[in-house]
Amino acid sequence: MTVFGDLIEIGAGLQITPEGGKPLQFNKQPLVSWSNPTRPAAPHGCIFVWNQEGRPQVIGSVFTFVVRNEARIKHQLHSLSADPLEATFRDLTVWKPTQPGITWQNVAEGIAPHANERLRLTQMRGIARQFRARLDKPDGTRTQLELKPTPLYRYQSKPEKIVDGAIFSFANGTDPDVLMQLEAYEDDAANTRWRCAFARFHYWRLVVEDSQGTVVWQVEEEPGLKLMTQGDPRLMHLPYVSYIFDQQPIESD
Repeated sequence: MTVFGDLIEIGAGLQITPEGGKPLQFNKQPLVSWSNPTRPAAPHGCIFVWNQEGRPQVIGSVFTFVVRNEARIKHQLHSLSADPLEATFRDLTVWKPTQPGITWQNVAEGIAPHANERLRLTQMRGIARQFRARLDKPDGTRTQLELKPTPLYRYQSKPEKIVDGAIFSFANGTDPDVLMQLEAYEDDAANTRWRCAFARFHYWRLVVEDSQGTVVWQVEEEPGLKLMTQGDPRLMHLPYVSYIFDQQPIESD
């Protein structure tokens, strides 16, 4: 419980709907509760997913942080969907990404996903370890992020031909800054293959390299997200948003 109320209830208040479709299903069980005491504002929060037919379409966090004598609370949301989305909160449209949220790339060519679920997880961990992620601060400081061996989320979807899927995190402490979505999927020729995609969970510049040091994914800083408030029409079209939706003064003893 925070000064703003229960974070799960706040997350449940977000209704996210694909264009022309039905609202996504909110998973009320947080994937992880995180904190980051290394950052001055000492943020902490919970991460959730919104699903469709068993597959995550949106990943997001509800978190609080402190600026001077004021507690603030944010949503951060990233589309994992190929479709345009619209999110509403307290009867206000707060996010409306217009483009696909991620870009898939085939990985681990020649390594067939194992038939055993437990051994597939071992394979997925091995694939994830082939990548390194870092966060580049505006002052030029580079922070290497730690790959967490336990996925934030694991899933399957027969309608989407997903044999197995997982979302891994590259984190600063327990605070994820880069997400890696990894899937064993059935292609049009009925062959099971691996593919992955990366997603940002911070508005600073983020870079992912493979084991050879080749950059395979990067996103530039989005400074407008630092102080974005809900419903800002200039930024709500982005696949990733991070916006303040409430703030409360902190009473001194």
